[in-house]
Amino acid sequence: MNRSISLFILIGIIILLLLFFLMQSMLKNTSSTTIPSLTQSKRTNLQNTPLASSSAYPTLITTITIVKGKLAKTPETIQVKQGETISWQILSDEEGELHLHGYNKSVDLKKNLPTTLTFTANLTGHFTYELENTHTELGALEVLPQ
Repeated sequence: MNRSISLFILIGIIILLLLFFLMQSMLKNTSSTTIPSLTQSKRTNLQNTPLASSSAYPTLITTITIVKGKLAKTPETIQVKQGETISWQILSDEEGELHLHGYNKSVDLKKNLPTTLTFTANLTGHFTYELENTHTELGALEVLPQ
């Protein structure tokens, strides 16, 4: 029990550090661009955080945490609008491969090392993502038309 709590705290600290350094680098790279407040949008889940981007839509960063082959603190369905740039910050306690169906995007997962998957949501519909090695469905990306 104490080991799982320690692991959970460690993963939380790693995620917070990643977000801190990401925000620091974005602040250094943006001189006159304002970063929207980190509030919940009607079209996104709480896990989606809008950040400044040069495209018509902001980049939506979603943290995906996988513990023992299952989602932890991540919504099962991530909802976005067509045309948005998506960046998934993925942290897993096991090695493997995450695969997003429909978009045919995948990333290798290293144990306890953050991985990023960034893409533009140009296809509308409901797309599942899974752990490829075990064919374990984790959740879905729902892309709404503009």
